[in-house]
Amino acid sequence: MGVPGVQQPASGYGHNNFSCETHCAPQLADTKLVRVSSEFLAEIDKETTAAHFTYGELEENDEDLAKLRGWFDKFAARDRLGATGRDAAVKALKECSHALDGFAEAVYAADLDAP
Repeated sequence: MGVPGVQQPASGYGHNNFSCETHCAPQLADTKLVRVSSEFLAEIDKETTAAHFTYGELEENDEDLAKLRGWFDKFAARDRLGATGRDAAVKALKECSHALDGFAEAVYAADLDAP
């Protein structure tokens, strides 16, 4: 039994030589993190387009980004074989951080412009 979407090791690799927990799981986590990061960026874009620049929205997005970072850190600590999606996950987190910084600036600017 394998993990959907992840190529399994060739026969001859024993459990002692290959563990899906240490190899497949980090790859899947990095792939999912990139997907969830895309969803995060779409949410920031949606709120920006709607000019929904509130502190509540900023706090919610900041919490979501903190969860993504925590998730990445947890899986990175368990990755002993160097998951192939690591660079894409790191890049995605940087893009999310940059987008949130821009959104925060818009929230602060909207607050200054408020009557």
